[in-house]
Amino acid sequence: MTETYYKQCTLRKTLGPTTTRCQTAWIPEKFAIKGKVIKIRDKDDGDQWDDGWVVLSNGGTKRSEKQLPDYHAMIKGHRKKTGDALPKNQ
Repeated sequence: MTETYYKQCTLRKTLGPTTTRCQTAWIPEKFAIKGKVIKIRDKDDGDQWDDGWVVLSNGGTKRSEKQLPDYHAMIKGHRKKTGDALPKNQ
């Protein structure tokens, strides 16, 4: 089984004649080609696939899945350390 490597890419999607949306994401290296149109999965929207994202640029560094940052765990840890995870007194 071959390991999948990821590259951090800047993506853009055109939403209308004057509206675009940009984001940065780690995507599999085989899709991280400048100008390629890809689908990405939106985990906040029930794992729906969203088509029409154009790869504007990709980073030179590739990482294995094990090396990718776990932003959910990082935010959770930050909230615990700063007290933001505690219930608010009303």
